[in-house]
Amino acid sequence: MLTPAARPRGRPRSFDADAAMAQLIDAFWQGGYGATSVDDLARASGLARPSLYAAFGDKHAIYLSALDRVGQGMAAQVGALLDAEPDLSTALRAVLRAATDVYLEGPIGPRGCLIVCTATAESVEDPVIRAKLAEVLGAMDALVAARFERARVEGKLALGIDPARRAPLVAATIHSLAVRARAGMDRALLQTMADEAAAVLAR
Repeated sequence: MLTPAARPRGRPRSFDADAAMAQLIDAFWQGGYGATSVDDLARASGLARPSLYAAFGDKHAIYLSALDRVGQGMAAQVGALLDAEPDLSTALRAVLRAATDVYLEGPIGPRGCLIVCTATAESVEDPVIRAKLAEVLGAMDALVAARFERARVEGKLALGIDPARRAPLVAATIHSLAVRARAGMDRALLQTMADEAAAVLAR
């Protein structure tokens, strides 16, 4: 009987770093940092442990890279949505709706936001993760504040609204949507929350 040739150990010949990182992100997103083992990461990426370390570093380094990747992707998407809409309320609604869609996705159910739902727990005892969390949150606040400032310059922002102070409230709404999605809140309720929050925050 013919048997398949043994697969070489280590990194597959068709290794795709971006695809592997996407799988690593999914593993952390689903299981969190503490509950996700190196063996889990190796299985998710399709790499043997030595190749995993060689390509991405240890578990801590991989997690920080995952936070970077997700944070950068989130910033790019949010920035594009904020820039595309001339009306501030409509722009905020688009951002909150898009966030809701992402948070409701997951291989076994809604999983919220990788950063909000996993990094906040680890940041209590890990100063490096805490600093990365603050960096990602700060970048998001800056994006949103810039959009409020644009509305102010265009004469479309109510007097008395401080863009720098309003931006964290938008972020807080995004975080709440992530937690509520992970807790199983219905899509329709989340979308209603997103729409009403956008209208209030833009006033």
